[in-house]
Formats: sequence, C-alpha cells, structure tokens
Amino acid sequence: MPWTASQNPATQRKWRDRVADFEASGLSLSAFCDRAGVGRESLRRWQRWHARHPLQLPALVEVRRSPNRSSEPDSEMVIELASGRRLRLRPGFDEVAVARLVAVLESA
Repeated sequence: MPWTASQNPATQRKWRDRVADFEASGLSLSAFCDRAGVGRESLRRWQRWHARHPLQLPALVEVRRSPNRSSEPDSEMVIELASGRRLRLRPGFDEVAVARLVAVLESA
C-alpha cells in the first residue's frame, strides 16, 4: 500500500517543523533521526511531501469597515475568508491563534 501523508493539520505542522529542523541542523539524516528519535524513511517521505506541498499562507485581502458597525473598541470584528467562512472575533482575541486558525481554514 503506498504511503500517504496524514490529513491532520497538526501532524503536517509537526513534520514540517521536523523537516525544517533537520535542514537547518547541518546533521546527516541518520544523525538527526537518531537524535530526534524519528525514522529515517518517515523523515525522507515527509521531506519529499513538504517539498511538493509548500506552506501556503493566506493572501492579503482588502479590509473595509462596515458603515453599520460601531467604531467602539469593544465591538466584534468579522473576518470573511476566501471560502466564504466567517470568523467573529471579540476584543481581546489571541492574534497568533487567529492567524493559525486562518491558515488552517484557508488550506482546508
């Protein structure tokens, strides 16, 4: 049965990070895998997969302020993604978490 990459975004991110760590390490494949406790063939497969599927960040989009929304700092923010999905954010949201969520939703 041929190998297929996991569709789980967390697994893909974990392996993307491992591949990046390996490529930045200057170590041989064997030395890196021994140190990281991962299989050589797994790292090779993920390295090839990530080379064919580069990380795609969301494109910049136009931001318009809705005329019927309050300009009060406590009003919610709505982000509409290219897919039509909408995120409603309340004040105090975690910007890093939202950026990760947008990246995952846009790649789905």
